[in-house]
Amino acid sequence: MSAAVALAPATLDAILHRMSLPLWVVDALKVGDTIPLLGATVGSVRLFAPDGVLVAEARLGQSGGKRAVRIQPAPEAMMRDLPAPEARAVAKAS
Repeated sequence: MSAAVALAPATLDAILHRMSLPLWVVDALKVGDTIPLLGATVGSVRLFAPDGVLVAEARLGQSGGKRAVRIQPAPEAMMRDLPAPEARAVAKAS
């Protein structure tokens, strides 16, 4: 069964950037036109399942001369400082 599952097709959408454009701008696009992707980087690719669930983060690259994405580990959680406890709460704990 694991061999059958390993060979089953899977669909993912790789999204580099989402943006909204007026219809007239899209309608006027021609071959060779460029669309600036403000804030998008090679490391800002997100892979989504067909139901819209984020599956992984990836990096844009090449493999064998073709476009490819490399799945990268999720960023580590950033630690934040907690507010200092009130003096009364510290005195009660002692």
